[in-house]
Amino acid sequence: MNRFRPSIAKNIILILFIGLFLFLTNYFTNELIKPNKKIDNQPDIGGKFILLDQNERVFDSSTINKHKLIYFGYTYCPDVCPFDILKLDRLFTENIKINQNIVPIFITVDPKRDSTDEIRDFLKNFNNKIVGLTGSVNQIDSILKQYRIYRKFSEDPDSSDDYLINHTSLFYLVDENDKYVQHFSSQDFFGSTKKFFTDYKF
Repeated sequence: MNRFRPSIAKNIILILFIGLFLFLTNYFTNELIKPNKKIDNQPDIGGKFILLDQNERVFDSSTINKHKLIYFGYTYCPDVCPFDILKLDRLFTENIKINQNIVPIFITVDPKRDSTDEIRDFLKNFNNKIVGLTGSVNQIDSILKQYRIYRKFSEDPDSSDDYLINHTSLFYLVDENDKYVQHFSSQDFFGSTKKFFTDYKF
């Protein structure tokens, strides 16, 4: 009887191995075919958008075969937004290469007050390469969700025109397909940010 025990043990090990193999194969197959599963570590930020620019022309991001550097703000902002757009201005004024590969974009978080005229007047003070965009409340709300932009009004915008907006103050770089590449804080816009654009291969 002893001479059969090694064969039984081998069979048990083989059965266990096959079972483990089938389990792992089934598990990873199910993981790979899950809808909308991301296969990299990129955050779920970005996406195409269609808005009006400061010259009342339709701007469809999906037709722009360049990277885009996007800032969300509003023209009535008393301090942060003008200084951040000035940083955007300097970056594109001082680096000709960037102009060839990237479109600088300002998207309002305040569509109620920021008409195309308001945005055009605001951007007259900055680099003329900067595209200013606005749209309906629903359009802007949708884009803010796409880019995970925080926004909070100090007053109800439906009952007052005198309000401030607390919002995310970051610069988002997306590629020609509007997929997220990187984001930058305004505090270090001329430190690691400038180096990034110098080293980045477009």
